[in-house]
Amino acid sequence: TTLLPTRPVPPVTAQRRKGGIKVDVGGIALHISPPPDPPMSLLPDRAALTALAYQLGPSRYYQPAYRFIAAEVGPESGSFLDVGTGTGWLAIHVANGRREVDSVGIDTSEPMLRYAEANKRGRLNVTFRRMDATNIIYPERTFESAAAIQSAHHWTDAAAIFAEVHRVLVEGGRFYVYEA
Repeated sequence: TTLLPTRPVPPVTAQRRKGGIKVDVGGIALHISPPPDPPMSLLPDRAALTALAYQLGPSRYYQPAYRFIAAEVGPESGSFLDVGTGTGWLAIHVANGRREVDSVGIDTSEPMLRYAEANKRGRLNVTFRRMDATNIIYPERTFESAAAIQSAHHWTDAAAIFAEVHRVLVEGGRFYVYEA
């Protein structure tokens, strides 16, 4: 059986408003314009999207490099500074299996640091801090070694960063910079 409309269908040219959008009688939008004040707070910002992309991509496929570099630059005891830690993997690998090492990762990106916190999975000898490398809050001669992997291309004042890292390194400490 075929269902027939019980009332006549108005012609397609008829228009009505539904929630501020002009629609034809079948409910098809004739013209859609954005709301006057779009809820921008619901959209992720660029930093959040960058952090997500890094967590899903390089953060995963650089794991062998992070482990290799951590074995080479991490101290056997004392403290280590990861400058521009991003999602935290270098700091995590430096601390992994080294109970006598306190590994600190600093970054200016809050979204990256949220992933770093999640990635550390409760390790007690890893700390992440939101901090600008041109103004490191740690006292002089705090760290035995430091490293920066794939972060130097973001630096706007490399001389200030080198000076700050030098200030917080113990005498004879080393700062390793890896950049592709």
